[in-house]
This record gives sequence, structure tokens and C-alpha cells, in this order.
Amino acid sequence: MAGVICIVYFAFNPSFNDGNKIINPELASNFGSFISGIIGPLFTLVGFLLLYQTILEQRKQFNIQQFESKLFELIRYHRENVNETTYISSSSKEKEVLRGREVFIELKKQCLDLYKILKEKVHIESSDNKNTVSQIINITYLIFFLGVSARTIETTKEQLYKNSEIKKDEIDKLIEELREIKTRYNDKIVFYRGHQSKLGYYFRHIYRTIKYIDECPYLDFQQKKSYAKMYRAQLTTYEQALFFFNSMSSLGKPWREKKENKKCLIEKYELIKNIPPRFLGEINVKDFYSEMEYEF
Repeated sequence: MAGVICIVYFAFNPSFNDGNKIINPELASNFGSFISGIIGPLFTLVGFLLLYQTILEQRKQFNIQQFESKLFELIRYHRENVNETTYISSSSKEKEVLRGREVFIELKKQCLDLYKILKEKVHIESSDNKNTVSQIINITYLIFFLGVSARTIETTKEQLYKNSEIKKDEIDKLIEELREIKTRYNDKIVFYRGHQSKLGYYFRHIYRTIKYIDECPYLDFQQKKSYAKMYRAQLTTYEQALFFFNSMSSLGKPWREKKENKKCLIEKYELIKNIPPRFLGEINVKDFYSEMEYEF
């Protein structure tokens, strides 16, 4: 359309038209030379730019398709990991074997019960209640995750020495007291023997998937948020509760890191927004992740 307008404009321009109704061969020749020499290359340039834009758009769509293909594969791995998870309930006399999402219901209860025990046993010298709760959550998750069995006790102690503010002798005493708590199905097996084998890969996979979404150069923020929402939909409320404990521990520090004064990954993509009030007892998730729009 622009090309037609240009042709009509120059056709009636005095430089190419003497105003007579009879065609002037010399002016017509000049006009034709002008059109072929100036307008022609202009059309070629416009055509090239349109083709280039089309190629860029096709490449972007191809990259997004490749991104989605890998993301859906990661989601499939997550589902398979959850479905294949098994756990012999420490609270069952009959050695009940839990499978899939049932495992996370039991683990959330176990983690929260441990928090209640430690809240009574651990003394944190701090006037800031939020800081006190945060430290107890960290200690809770480290013990819950690593365990106090003979196989893991030294690793657990080392992590607590390094990542908590309580004294070494208090830590040693605390662990020995927890080792006295046994499973209901066998009074020789410690109750808190750790869940590193189940949850280690589980949380590494979540982190890898969210980082994959966050670092994709082909998506704007709203697209990234939409894909992260898709992934969050795979997590039950019980999984999100354990996710919260993990993120608050020294092991989950990357989830809380804020770069260039931006939101941390959990708040940026609202990964635990479905935890309802009182689901973690007196622990208020909003106290620790306030820059997020919760469902409740």
C-alpha cells in the first residue's frame, strides 16, 4: 500500500509531470528510471525485513517448542519420582508401607512433630521471635532430613555445629535424646533416621526445573510465571509444606537468595502459595515469605 502511494505521489509530482494530459516521453522515462532505481530497492529492503522478522519468529517458536518439550519431560520425571517413593511408616506397628503422595502426608506430620519437640528442648538466645522460629525450623529440617541413626549421626552433628547457634554440648545431648525415640514396629530402630535418600533428589529436581524456567532467554516474565504455575500444580499442599521447611534450612538457602534486590525464587514464582493458614501449626509462612500473593 505504501509503495502504491509513493508511485502515485511521484507520478503527479511536477518533476515528472508537466501538467499536460499528453504523456511526455522524456519525463515518463525519468519517472520509470526513478521508480526502478529508488522504489524498487526499497521494496526489496522491506521484503527482506519482513522475511527476517518471519525467520526470527519461527526460530522463537521453535525454541519455545524445544523448551516445552524438556519442561514436560521434567514434569514427567517429577511425577514418576513421587509415584515411586515408598516409606515404611515409623508410626505404624504393622510396618505399613506408604506409597506415592501418602508418603508426603506422613513426612509432613513427622517434620512438624519434630519441630514441636525441638521447640520445647532448644533454647535460642534471641528477643526476635521470628529469628527464633527460623532457627528452630532450620535445626528441625537438618535432623529430619539427615537423621540421627548411627549411619548419619556424625554428618548431622557437623551440619548443626556449622549452621546453628546452639552449643556443641547441647547439640550432642539433643541428638542422644532423639535417638531414644524408636519406631513403633521395632524398638531397636531410631524413629528419626533421616530422609535424604527420598528427598535429596526430589528437591534437587524441583530446583533444577525452576531454574530452567527462570533462565530461559526466550520467555518474558509472565510466560515464565505461567510455566512455573504449571509445575507448582504438581505439588500437593503437603509437598509445599516440606518445601517450605527445606527452603528455610541451610540446605535450601538458594531458594531464599535475593539477587539485585529482586524477589527470591519462591516469592518470584509463588511456589508455596497454596499452604493454608494453621497448616503448619503456629508457624506462619507469611512471616518469612511476605512478597507473595497467597491463595488463602
